[in-house]
Amino acid sequence: MSKSLPLSSVWFLAFLSGLYFVNAWQMELFAAAFLILVLFACFALSRDAVEGWSVPKAPVVALIGALWLLMFLSILWSGVPYVSLIGFCLSSILPLTFFTFVLSGREEDYKFVFRAVAVVLAGLALWALVQYYALNDLFDGQAKHPLANPNSLAALFNLGFFPALGVMLSTKDKRVSTGALIFALLMFAGMTATTSRAAVLFCAVTFVLFIALNPSVVKAHWKCLGILILECVGLYFATALGERHDTQLVERMATFVNSAGDAYTITGNRNNLWAGVWALIQDHWVAGTGIGTFFLYYPSYRIPQEVTGAYLAHSDPMQYWSELGLAGLVLFYAVGIAILIRTVRAVSKIESGDVRRIQMLSIVAAIFVTILHTHFTFNLYVVPVQFVLGFLLALWLKETQSVLNTPERVYAFPDKIPHNYRAGFFIIPLVMLGALFASFMASEHFIKKAKEAAYENDMPAFTKYVNLADELSFGTNYRAYLMAVTVPISILEVNGHMMSDEEKQKVYAQAVSFLDSAERLNPVNPAVPYYRGYVQDFVEADIVPEGTKPQEEYYTESLAMNPLHVGARMALLKIYRDKNDMARFEETLKSGLDWKYQSAQAQELFLEAQRYYILTHQFDNFVGTQKKMDALLDRLKAAAEKRSLPLSQQMFGDE
Repeated sequence: MSKSLPLSSVWFLAFLSGLYFVNAWQMELFAAAFLILVLFACFALSRDAVEGWSVPKAPVVALIGALWLLMFLSILWSGVPYVSLIGFCLSSILPLTFFTFVLSGREEDYKFVFRAVAVVLAGLALWALVQYYALNDLFDGQAKHPLANPNSLAALFNLGFFPALGVMLSTKDKRVSTGALIFALLMFAGMTATTSRAAVLFCAVTFVLFIALNPSVVKAHWKCLGILILECVGLYFATALGERHDTQLVERMATFVNSAGDAYTITGNRNNLWAGVWALIQDHWVAGTGIGTFFLYYPSYRIPQEVTGAYLAHSDPMQYWSELGLAGLVLFYAVGIAILIRTVRAVSKIESGDVRRIQMLSIVAAIFVTILHTHFTFNLYVVPVQFVLGFLLALWLKETQSVLNTPERVYAFPDKIPHNYRAGFFIIPLVMLGALFASFMASEHFIKKAKEAAYENDMPAFTKYVNLADELSFGTNYRAYLMAVTVPISILEVNGHMMSDEEKQKVYAQAVSFLDSAERLNPVNPAVPYYRGYVQDFVEADIVPEGTKPQEEYYTESLAMNPLHVGARMALLKIYRDKNDMARFEETLKSGLDWKYQSAQAQELFLEAQRYYILTHQFDNFVGTQKKMDALLDRLKAAAEKRSLPLSQQMFGDE
């Protein structure tokens, strides 16, 4: 690679892919981001395969490695290993970035990435301002594109704000200092455009701590700091110019306490969300459910008051505990403590006012604010945040090592191993992981294609894509079996009246076989018991094997796994209506109306409720149901227009 385009440009390409500029392609872009990162790691690490790699003997390095290893091991006990392997690859972006730069990063790599990421963040901040001030209503009053969540975009801006602050206060070049000041203001402006209260609050807290630890910079740079503070205050109040009053940052801050009563926002419902998460943790506190599987297990623990339909814990320490067990929580905080201790040791050896102290603390501030923020969101499950955070951690270790000169451990191959073979010892595992991941993501791609073929009623294409999805996942993708089961069910539904009992029995057995496979691969998916009940609609009672549960039990089981499963709820309503059990009918109906659905199928539930309320003369409830259905239609329209569903929801959304 030439100096103008160092090897780290490959990492930068992976980072760009992870920004999901086209939200409808999140799955494909995520796959590209991880595979390009693996490619970068292979090339970068191979540069030092002959002489070996030196790593500072720092506890933080061992702890990050231990946490990464735990993520991998959790695949072994995960109830859904297919999802956990994909989740492991997602969570590997930070440690793989960190270790690759620590082991084989060159000075030109650090410089290129630092500058290139800054350019991208500046562009994102300008685009965030356009979203908020020019396209406010289109983006629901909060800048978030290209990401799906405004908090995630705000986290990226925090990661850019503090390093810029460090450059502003440490350089003697006035032009560079002015440029860094403008960049920092741009980061804060972008942050306010997201209207993320937690990001702005933690930014302010961290800024105060940063200044307190660098008192000498106040005298030396009081003009720049004064301009920065005044402009940031102005940018904060400027958010009052946003079209939507309810999403203005000033308004959201002012109603911070009152927002707890807004049940339809994550912010106002976080305590209820965490109550369900805590119940999940209590059942899996030792080893966890497996990395990446929180969204599969949480629905069955969701309490009735939590109506947002959340699929992430909105607290990474809690989600780590639920997925990785107690060891995951301990290692998370151990990494943070190790960073703090090493930073204190390094800073204590540098005089106040030394530019190295300012630069080091600015990087630590960016890491610190992200850790604080992630207690209330899911930064460590956001691809671009992991990229930048992993890089900054490596840069921080490099800066502290230049001060502490910690003894280094050298990892090298024995002399008897030929030079040409040495790179293969680590390239082969990375390539194997990348190949398996690519195959699994291709399986997900064909699941997506199968859905499209089903909507177009193209059965040959549907069958082909489902088979490809199954083959590419080596028979581990439970969704392939859930899609396959629709074929025998459709045969029974459409042609059952023309089939003999023997033919029906064979087709029914095939449907059950598919469901058995799906349940083996994912024992907590609500679609499995739902289909077990649904298929009984199309066969006579004597065809159903003895000992099979009645439909009502299957549908109840499905709702217990996920109370947002509309199909199971509608099926139960039909059973209770046919039995004339109106008490249970009304109970089942009302308990399903307050959830924040993301599926168009929920319209059926609201229409059913309206019919019932008309017949029973409950006109106030009729009007309330209409408002809920209107809100659902608005969400569906927004999702269709912006395609801004988060990655996990796009890949593993409602079955």
